[in-house]
Parts: sequence; structure tokens; C-alpha cells
Amino acid sequence: MFADPTKILELMYAYKTSEALFAANELDVFTLLDKKSLKGEEIAIKLKTVSRATIVLLDFLVTLGLLNRENGRYSNTPIAEKFLVRGSSGYLV
Repeated sequence: MFADPTKILELMYAYKTSEALFAANELDVFTLLDKKSLKGEEIAIKLKTVSRATIVLLDFLVTLGLLNRENGRYSNTPIAEKFLVRGSSGYLV
């Protein structure tokens, strides 16, 4: 019988996924990007964070479907815009 490791891998990455979401929320990344796009370096400057680490976080948020990246500029996806921007009617966190 073949044992599929998919479930274990999902559980292992769930923690990383939630940590990225909470870090981005604490930094207020989604509110910063409310209805606009910025380069990773610009985001790091505004957040007063290390540029390379910020870009790693932003790229991970892209893989999660929470941010878009186009020509080096990051913007919220519709789901992030609706549920992760402080003050929005659907704000969850």
C-alpha cells in the first residue's frame, strides 16, 4: 500500500502559511497596498523593514494568492483587498 505524504506536507506548511499571514497583517502590508501597487523596496522603506526579508515575505504571499506581483510591483488580490485591509467592511483579522 502506498502512503501519500500530502496530508503531512499540508500540515507542515500550514504553520508557515499562518505565520506569513500574521506577520503581514502585523506589519499592515495589506492596508499599505490598499488600491495601489508598490515595489518591494518601497514597501520595505515604508514598513521600516529589511528589504530582502520583506521581498521574501511578499513573494510567499504571492504564492498564497494574497498578493499579485507584476513588473516588480506588489498589489493586493481581491480576497486580500476585501478581508485583510484594515477598515474594510469584510476585515477579518
